[in-house]
Amino acid sequence: MTADCNTAVQSTTSIVGESDAYKACDGVTETNYFNPPHCIHTDATADNWWQVELTPAENVAAVVVYFRSDCCSTLTVIILSLKKTCVLPLTLSNVLN
Repeated sequence: MTADCNTAVQSTTSIVGESDAYKACDGVTETNYFNPPHCIHTDATADNWWQVELTPAENVAAVVVYFRSDCCSTLTVIILSLKKTCVLPLTLSNVLN
């Protein structure tokens, strides 16, 4: 199963062109936003989100999240079913920060 980066969207974009949604699933695991910018970054507003569709639709065995190493120590991951109902809400903390 892979993420289709063409379907990646996010609620806001901090710097257009540098923190666009597709960068969260482009295969680059660099965690420093400024080296060069491969992480996503939303505006500093409440309830920001990022989403991508996984293809083909099948059971999810694992979700790997790479936190930014220069900030942003907590995030919430919510996995939705094809019907957009919540099947697994998680709050993650970055153990490196």
